[in-house]
Parts: sequence; C-alpha cells; structure tokens
Amino acid sequence: MGLKYDASINYYGDCPHFVIRQEEYEMEMTRSHLLQLIQSEREVLEAALAQVREDRMDEPGVCGAWSVKDVLAHIAAWEELMVRCLREIQDRAVPVLVPYGIPDDALDELNGQIREENREKPLDQVLEEFQRSYGESVRAVEATPEEELLAVGRVEELGNEPLWHMVAANTCWHYRDHGASLEAWQKGLGGDKAP
Repeated sequence: MGLKYDASINYYGDCPHFVIRQEEYEMEMTRSHLLQLIQSEREVLEAALAQVREDRMDEPGVCGAWSVKDVLAHIAAWEELMVRCLREIQDRAVPVLVPYGIPDDALDELNGQIREENREKPLDQVLEEFQRSYGESVRAVEATPEEELLAVGRVEELGNEPLWHMVAANTCWHYRDHGASLEAWQKGLGGDKAP
C-alpha cells in the first residue's frame, strides 16, 4: 500500500486508493486541522451515501464485487483498528496491529477477512457500526495529545512518518478513496476488483 500525493490516481485493484494531495501530505498538521479534515471528508462521504437508495446497498460493483454495505463495514473495521492502535499507543503498549503500511498481500487478506466477517450482518447493524466507529475515531483523535499525533518514530511500523498519517489513512483519506469509488459506481463506472 503506497501513498500517492500527486494529481494522478493510484488504483488498488480497480478502486482509487490513498489519493493524497502533496500539500496535505507534507503540511504542518495540528490536531484541530486533522479533526477538520476528518469531518469535512466524512461529510462528503455521507452526502454521497445519502444518494444511494436502501435497496441498492447490497448491490455489488462499488469497488469490485463489493457493495455499499461491504464498503461501510470495511471503513468501520479500519476505524476500529485505528482507534485500538491509538489507545495502545496512549497506554504505552506496543500496538498489536498498526493499520498503516501493511504489505499488499496481507492487506488483501485482511480486507477479505473483514468482508467475510461482516457479509451476513444486516444493513441496519452495519450502518450503526459505521456511525459508531466514526464517533469513536473522532473521540480517540481528540484524546490523543497533539505531540503524539505529530511525533515521528513513535511507532516503528510508521517509519519516518508521523502518527497523524496513520489516523488520516483510516479516516479522511479512506473516506475520500471510497467516496470516489461510490461516486464512480453511481455513475455506472464501478470496478471489478475489491479494495
């Protein structure tokens, strides 16, 4: 999973993946600005979701064979992993899993596992988990000291990247990725491979 921060789109399978503006990637970040980015990208995603009729939520093709419901469960799962990682870091524990920079084969496997775990859940439950995980994500970022979010080298798996990159990858950048997939699907341009 590589970060792209130029004008071109990096596709992971047939889905846009981690489309990051260079100025955003390199910017001086604050917790307040990160929360603003999370909120604004979530609002865009929610607006796109509001255009989807409930009877289409299980229809495949949003991102490969994935449905809107699959994508929402996927986003919620990654938010939950990010929240757990932030809590482990705050507790000064070594994170069990840092949801960032995972090699593509392991990422494919984990995404497949997440999809299988959520496949039989009713839509109402997935929507509730999608909303709950967002609230938990915001609260976790609010509870993380700004110096932790900006720190480089605090978490080995992040290398020379600050912790806020991991947060953004599982919130605002992730919302942008799947929002783009959702918009393409609504226009009849969906892909045929999973994220």
